[in-house]
Amino acid sequence: MSMIKLATQFIDIIKNRVGSEKLIYITESADWVIKWIDHELAYQFRKNGLISATTRVSDKGARNKILHYGSINTIVKGDSITIWEWQKIKL
Repeated sequence: MSMIKLATQFIDIIKNRVGSEKLIYITESADWVIKWIDHELAYQFRKNGLISATTRVSDKGARNKILHYGSINTIVKGDSITIWEWQKIKL
């Protein structure tokens, strides 16, 4: 993992912990269409006053937040799905 990706994930963990946003879009770190869509959705939610939203590349550290995974690659790591034991998952 590159130092930039590692630093981004570390910063996101801290922001997830202390941020006031209610909705976090978990997006891929690659700069492509999924990331752009997630950023635009979060922006539109904020702009229209519907819910405070942001995008992050990591779900670690998030507590009492709504998490939306932008693609299957953001929740499936290798051959397993990573669900933190402290997260309540609603399907």
